[in-house]
Amino acid sequence: MNCMHAVNSLPCDSWRDAPRPGRRLLATMLVDDDIEGDKRVQQAATELGQALRVVDIRDSVAPGLWLRWRVLAQVTRLILQGLREPRRRRELLAPDLDAARLSRFPLSGLLACMRWLTHAVGTAQKLRAMNPEGEPWHIHAHDLYCAVAAVLGPMPPGSRLVYDAHELEIHRNRKVGWVRVLIEHALEQRVLQHTDELRVVNHRIADTMGRWYRLPQVSSVHYNDHYPHHPVSVPPPGERPTLVYIGKGVHGRLLERLDRPADLLGFDVSVYLLGSALPSSISGKYWQHGPLHYEADLLARVASRRCLMWCCAESLSLSYRLATPNKFFQALAVGMPVLAAQGTYLADIVSEHGIGAVFEGGNLGDIAARTRTAEFEGWVARVVHFRERLRRGEVRI
Repeated sequence: MNCMHAVNSLPCDSWRDAPRPGRRLLATMLVDDDIEGDKRVQQAATELGQALRVVDIRDSVAPGLWLRWRVLAQVTRLILQGLREPRRRRELLAPDLDAARLSRFPLSGLLACMRWLTHAVGTAQKLRAMNPEGEPWHIHAHDLYCAVAAVLGPMPPGSRLVYDAHELEIHRNRKVGWVRVLIEHALEQRVLQHTDELRVVNHRIADTMGRWYRLPQVSSVHYNDHYPHHPVSVPPPGERPTLVYIGKGVHGRLLERLDRPADLLGFDVSVYLLGSALPSSISGKYWQHGPLHYEADLLARVASRRCLMWCCAESLSLSYRLATPNKFFQALAVGMPVLAAQGTYLADIVSEHGIGAVFEGGNLGDIAARTRTAEFEGWVARVVHFRERLRRGEVRI
């Protein structure tokens, strides 16, 4: 049997048998967040075509008391299954996760895990109701619990599942203990046993998952390189340089380090929060807040000021350490050098290719001074060279 795009070390299952003649694939995308502005999700929707149905797993609530009890029973069963062989699996994961500083409280994050499992189980029931004729599915599941919903639901022969892991799924949270990690490791292992194609965002995450699940390779690495490239010029060094931040995420991005007057920081700060509100611990009163639809404003800013993209994040989460986030590719698209946090995979990329600077916690003043020199022009030139080589497949990240 030919299992197209199957993960190499996993056996083919009966659901991958060819569908009976005349049967169509039901194109369905499972998501767990709003999809507006998510280029990765939108690209997947384009691949699946016009007849696509989008199911948000957050909307799944069992309608009756009996069904709710069934959901609770299945969630409990999945949690208990996830806690089997804890010593062996902890030894497998520890070389990567100990360095990521797991919470000292073993049950940290367990309630969130149970909540997402409830959504997944409820969505599996919804999928059964959506497909009474047992037609084969083509499901594109974004993130772990969407994929869990897919494998818990009915997958008739001829179905196809794409599991798109936007991050390193089992340690993407800043506060999580060993219990949740072990449960999610077991869930992801179950998902991979039924996955026809696994998509990840970079090769470092692919290598990490390969160790965790004994996979010789994953099906494909899909960069978040979804932004059109623009012509690039280097503004003169006269004005104060600007740090730029784009993203809905406002926790764990070290934004509190920028919550100071520009004279002390050495930079102006421009943020495009895409509708998010800052936490109460960050005032943001010294910043320029850009519009929701930011592209034109960003291009004007890059053309008039020497800018660096703030791509810094806490290293508490292994997912944050290994991330190559959207804002990195947004910076490449407009020819903007990158500022990455020390100890992250992105900092390794920035240093290796000379496309920006590394934030070490107290060196913003030094970096600001460097942006006023010819070094900045070199960063920009190498950004343009790097982005072209990346699209031609000559660079692997």
